[in-house]
Amino acid sequence: MPLFISQRKLMEITNVSVTTVNNHLTDTPIIRYDRHPHYYLSEVVMKLNRHASSYIDRLTYAAEDDEELYTGVDSLRVAESFDSYIRRDVRMDARAKSVRNSFFNSLALCDGARTYMTYSESLRLKLLLNGPVSMFLLTGDNSELPLWHGGFSPAFALVNSGLDSKVAA
Repeated sequence: MPLFISQRKLMEITNVSVTTVNNHLTDTPIIRYDRHPHYYLSEVVMKLNRHASSYIDRLTYAAEDDEELYTGVDSLRVAESFDSYIRRDVRMDARAKSVRNSFFNSLALCDGARTYMTYSESLRLKLLLNGPVSMFLLTGDNSELPLWHGGFSPAFALVNSGLDSKVAA
């Protein structure tokens, strides 16, 4: 599941009211945890105005990660939007390219790689939503990035390959 942040933390970090948060995130899906509204961090940062974008690092470090490899049923839609956002920033785009290269190089060395490559486009997008990968993209902090040759790549590919198209079918 992607990184997510509570409405409360969002208000505290950006110093805005609940009304302001609700106005800016009206069409953003809410995830309910412990009866408090939570949002995918990737969707929140895409909606920050120029002033609030200075809070991205703090929001990212305050976000929660359930450490699941599965990115979710609606993840392809979110990943496509997040990819467009990432490509607008030269540093984030370079980080995304680096992560993708490491992921696919590692995946290519695994048994069954040919099967996973069928889903390379959706995996390329969904990878951006992995918690440690998102943190690296948004902040440059690579301390939590997975060990690509330690089994992450095939496990991520296994749980995220083609799921959206299978659910829709």
